[in-house]
Amino acid sequence: MQLNASTGSEIPRQSLTSAVADKLRDQIIRGEIVEGSQLRQDAIATRYRVSRIPVREALRQLEAEGLITIVPNRGAIVPVLAPEDVEELFTIRALLEPELLKLSIPAFNASLKLNFAAKDTLPLGDG
Repeated sequence: MQLNASTGSEIPRQSLTSAVADKLRDQIIRGEIVEGSQLRQDAIATRYRVSRIPVREALRQLEAEGLITIVPNRGAIVPVLAPEDVEELFTIRALLEPELLKLSIPAFNASLKLNFAAKDTLPLGDG
């Protein structure tokens, strides 16, 4: 029996629902699936070589996260962000980033100290 070469589109065998949701979430966040796009279960199932059941569950999961909207008789759609939503996201980010920076500085300083200590113990060449 001869196996076909992998295309890189297959889903690793974890929970298929989680794997499909992870792939779609990543594509939506990166903008590879644009706002207003309709997500067709059959096309997604074919692309990732899974049945429609894990795709359907993944879409429900993404809807619960607010990344897509499931509209009766239309299917799943990536919603268009309103200007107010974008402004809110930037406001939240502006509040969070300085706090994260403050929290990361002690770990960064400790890392610097370790690097300098390691360099002090390295033997120097005869040059």
